[in-house]
Amino acid sequence: MRTLILSTIMSAIALVLLSACGSTQPSRFYVLNSLPAPEEGGTVTPAPDLTLGIGPVNLPKMLDRPQIVTRSGANQIDLSESNRWAEPLDYNFTRVLGENLSRLLGTDRIIYFPWNISTRIDYQVSVEVIKFETLENGNARLRARWTINRDRSPLAMRTSDITRSVTESGYAPIVAAQSRTLDDLSQEIAAAIRSFAHGSHPGAR
Repeated sequence: MRTLILSTIMSAIALVLLSACGSTQPSRFYVLNSLPAPEEGGTVTPAPDLTLGIGPVNLPKMLDRPQIVTRSGANQIDLSESNRWAEPLDYNFTRVLGENLSRLLGTDRIIYFPWNISTRIDYQVSVEVIKFETLENGNARLRARWTINRDRSPLAMRTSDITRSVTESGYAPIVAAQSRTLDDLSQEIAAAIRSFAHGSHPGAR
């Protein structure tokens, strides 16, 4: 009798475990996308001798995790266990920013922080990300303070607050919208670097 009861209990446990395994959703992995390469004969004026130093780039600690973070309320965030970043978000964000600036400014001379103190850098771009998330209203938002330095002296210190709408449901559209906010930030930084490179120095704000 005891053997029959034990067998029944073990069978029930096995069924529960199998049921749990069967209901587990497969993980999906995402990355931010960089801007497309400019077409031949496009409007980008190449600057092959321009060297850009990218970094440091700092993200909020709550984003330092593999799960994609969305906001469901003013004081509540949601973490998706089945929708994750394919690489650390700070690395992905920094790399895509560098690729975008490379294409927007026509230079392949991109160096990522940290670099050797003797390395010659024309402009250093550092970014402090304040918000990089999808809001409860469905918009992707990027708010970031960024600085352009030359010879360790700040040329520009600005804050960008960018939103892009997410028009479809699902995490792929969310990540696509977040990529577009990073595209917009890259455009703003590239425009500022062009103004300095061409001798026009707008005041820092």
